[in-house]
Amino acid sequence: MRFRRTAGIEKHLTSMERRVRPFWRKYRVFWILLVIVAVGNTLSFAFRQEIAGLTSQMKPLIQSLWPAGTDTESRPQTPKMKFEAKPLDPLTPAKPPFYKVSANLTFDPPYLVEASDRFSVQGRLVRLAYLHGLGATDLCLNSVGGKFPCGLMGRASLQNRISASTMTCLPVPYGIEDIRYDCRLSDGTRLAEHQLAAGFARPDAVGLKLFHATSAQAKAVPAGAWNGGWQIQTMADLKALEVAVEQQRIEKEGEKPELETAK
Repeated sequence: MRFRRTAGIEKHLTSMERRVRPFWRKYRVFWILLVIVAVGNTLSFAFRQEIAGLTSQMKPLIQSLWPAGTDTESRPQTPKMKFEAKPLDPLTPAKPPFYKVSANLTFDPPYLVEASDRFSVQGRLVRLAYLHGLGATDLCLNSVGGKFPCGLMGRASLQNRISASTMTCLPVPYGIEDIRYDCRLSDGTRLAEHQLAAGFARPDAVGLKLFHATSAQAKAVPAGAWNGGWQIQTMADLKALEVAVEQQRIEKEGEKPELETAK
């Protein structure tokens, strides 16, 4: 009877050990840390007076190694720079980083004018900012429906104004690869304003804000291409018109044999 009781107890302990062993292996790091913390707290509480006395003895030594006035609060602080951005105008063109280092460009004649809003000088194509010009081959309709070469007239207007003048141009970025120029002659004439007043250009979104009065006056005169309400026929329009007329002619010629057969 005694042997059976001992065997039962051993069997129970073996079963309990099997249950506890995986749990111990999984969390043994946690249990070890818990024991270390508990022992440390017990020792610090038991020897609290000795620790306080040792701290008071070490305080003068610490102060001698770290004199007063060397803390970060007593050091001179460098004032922080404040960067306050100006409010952006929604009509202001984008300004890439290189805009900050771009200087005014000075040009001398001769100039090769290609259209009413652009010219070439020193191997550089200069397109005027703040406006949309006319192509050299553009035709305009006047108030009575007649055509006149407004593109050539706009090019001549720009050529006559800059042919013998020195100018200074400020780069105006419209995009990363779209750089235009705000050019002024030596007498102060602003080329964009001159072409708008002559009626051979229209202001873009930015130019409408800057030169609204000039453009409105040219339209009221009416000057340049405004003589007819800015009705422009480009080379693409003329080619499309020629194709349409030729198509109509071919269709009419194809109808004649059918009519003669019917008769």
